[in-house]
Amino acid sequence: MYTEDEALNLFKDMFEFSKTDDCLCVQDAFLHVGMPCSTFYYLIKVRQELEDIKKDIDAQVISKVNKGALTGDFQPTASIWRMKQLGESDKQEILQTNINTSPPTPEEIKKANEDIDNAI
Repeated sequence: MYTEDEALNLFKDMFEFSKTDDCLCVQDAFLHVGMPCSTFYYLIKVRQELEDIKKDIDAQVISKVNKGALTGDFQPTASIWRMKQLGESDKQEILQTNINTSPPTPEEIKKANEDIDNAI
């Protein structure tokens, strides 16, 4: 296992590596420093600071994948899928309309009948 300082330094190295063109996923970053996958995920569970660095690594990857898709270097559909796997999401807006679904009152029925009679 790593000491806190060793783990922090390795995560900093991963972040620096994530800035290079050779890093297209977080797995590239932790394999680059020789950290086992299980250790990486254990460390981000137990130390918030390391989880934050992982999020920064993901952001670097998202940026590269997005630019690659926009410039035509990467296939767009695969790029969108990858960015969503890393936490990106489509903005969704929901328009909600409240409709009165209660039955009409006798006054409303009378008014509607009058309106129909006046229209004829």
